Amino acid sequence: MNWASHMNQPLAQASTEQRSCCVLTGTLAELWPPDDDRVTVRTVSAGESATTASDSLDSVYYVRRGLVKVMRYSGSGDEVIIDYYREGSLFGGLCFCEWPLCEEGIEREVAVAVEASEIVVMKFDNFKAQIRERPEALLGLLSDYCRRLAAARSRIESFVLHGAEERLARALLMLAAQNPDSDNPVQLRPVVTHKELAHLIGISRQVVTKLIGRFRERGLIESPSAGHLIVHRRKMAQSFNL
Repeated sequence: MNWASHMNQPLAQASTEQRSCCVLTGTLAELWPPDDDRVTVRTVSAGESATTASDSLDSVYYVRRGLVKVMRYSGSGDEVIIDYYREGSLFGGLCFCEWPLCEEGIEREVAVAVEASEIVVMKFDNFKAQIRERPEALLGLLSDYCRRLAAARSRIESFVLHGAEERLARALLMLAAQNPDSDNPVQLRPVVTHKELAHLIGISRQVVTKLIGRFRERGLIESPSAGHLIVHRRKMAQSFNL
């Protein structure tokens, strides 16, 4: 499957494609040898910061185990989630170019463990040196970037092309696709609130709550408890022709 066809695939198929893509990320682990003095291994509990004040701005973080959310705070003090980083993902100072926008605002980002996690930390220059020594690991890096680019493009297209109801449907399917080991239906992990969904798709929390109610009535989702959503992926995709 070429890049263009991957970007235009139905969202209902996304988790299958992602599962094959994730195979490549195993090579990233080779860049983080535990006995390397350039590497710091950090174990954090749920709710704790994955970074420290002593980390340099050019630090790169590899999620060896667990789940981390990266967020910022809005002018009104609301928590706005930028992205989730799962096992095998990288975040931090990963700017390979000289473009100033590449690093804009990174110092305002906050990384917090959603569950007990193991984070490996390395400076960016050391990270690049490791890639030069192990060029095969570029496949893992490109795989991680590919998934993030596809998710970002999907979000941008939703803002430009679709109304609130379809934007929410697409967001739920994309979140479901990030659980590649789950079948249909899939319970979203981590727990996602209506407020977080509202920030994700650019509408008010009240509208999200109303739409969630509609989706529940149509049998597209279940919400057995607060924050827990079960998405009937195939039925959702068929309902919106995705």
